[in-house]
Amino acid sequence: MEFSFLYWIAAMVAIVVGVFLLAVRYEKPLNQKAYTSIRRLLAFGTFLDALICLVSGWCATHGYDTTVLNQHFVPVIFNIQLSIMAYAMMGLLHLRYIDRFSPWLYNISAIVATITISASYLIYSKGEISWSIYTDFIANSRFIFWFRVVYVVYIVLAFFRTSVHLVRASHLYIRTVENYFSEEEVISGRRLAASVYVFIGYFICSIMIFAVPSVYVGLVAEFLISCILIVFAIMIINLHNIYFSVYPPHNLAQMLLSIEERKSGVVAKQRVVAVEEMEPESGQKEEIVTTFASNGKIEDLIVEWSLRKDKPFVRESLTLLDVAEQTQISPRLLSEFLNKHYKVNFCTWINTLRVDEVKRLLVEQPKLSLAEISTMVGFADPASLSRIFKKISQESPSVYKRRVLS
Repeated sequence: MEFSFLYWIAAMVAIVVGVFLLAVRYEKPLNQKAYTSIRRLLAFGTFLDALICLVSGWCATHGYDTTVLNQHFVPVIFNIQLSIMAYAMMGLLHLRYIDRFSPWLYNISAIVATITISASYLIYSKGEISWSIYTDFIANSRFIFWFRVVYVVYIVLAFFRTSVHLVRASHLYIRTVENYFSEEEVISGRRLAASVYVFIGYFICSIMIFAVPSVYVGLVAEFLISCILIVFAIMIINLHNIYFSVYPPHNLAQMLLSIEERKSGVVAKQRVVAVEEMEPESGQKEEIVTTFASNGKIEDLIVEWSLRKDKPFVRESLTLLDVAEQTQISPRLLSEFLNKHYKVNFCTWINTLRVDEVKRLLVEQPKLSLAEISTMVGFADPASLSRIFKKISQESPSVYKRRVLS
């Protein structure tokens, strides 16, 4: 086949991407086993894609019909790929628990499909192994035709289900990060969650290979897969700092321990008390929140913190844990209070305080530029300041300045 070399190129791209994912090393503090395991799973998934390309390239080079592979071989490998890489993506989002049983179900279904088709072929061929007999078997066996239809429908539904899980998980992930971090480009959950959509695009192209019985469609799909794989690998490698920065929020007890251990001057006894406060017994949590809210202690502590002369809310890389330590409120109670009584997450609350400070500076020191103000109040840059200012105040800083000073 004249385009068979494209399969070999796609195979080499997948192999290089897989090796790239395995070979990259970070500094020891960042080279944690969890992230290394995620990269290994993703690398194994790319090697499976390389296997498909290598087999397809071999068949095309020797004059065999590659579309026959799409009846059995490709769907089974795709099934395993989906299982492995979906599990890795959930790990990347720190949300493995959302769909922990699906990978096993996918792998079991792939094994059942392989055994069923292999046994049916051996019965059909009476034990003889031949490509021509296999081709005839795939083309003419009614049982295999309907089995494949059911299997492909199952795979597509499984992919759809996994995609829904991952998209919902990414949205939950973004909300969770915003509940524990002030606005930071470096630890933005959106950048990490964007990899989910690249992942979905990768598998949509993979589905095209066996869902559309066309050699040319398969070649186009392989080309797109190769391009997506390169982008995907670069994203995963570049996201390692974000992965470690946003790891703690999904387990508050671990968050408290892991971050406080890196801080100096923290008393172990205080840490133990804080962790115990974060895990009240069943039915006790609401009582604690109600008690604190009713006598105003939490709100008094929060207001006192926000009115401090040193303006602690303008500090960069501010986290919920930092505020909890400074106000002597446990992280969980602080988060729940902000969400329940102020109706905002931690990120929005901090940004509101910062925007109020921006308004004061615009009026009292009108000669300051937005770049200077953004540095003074903890925003990453003037663009972030303007975007958040307009989101909270419904007008840009320049409009606000003209309106107030006119």
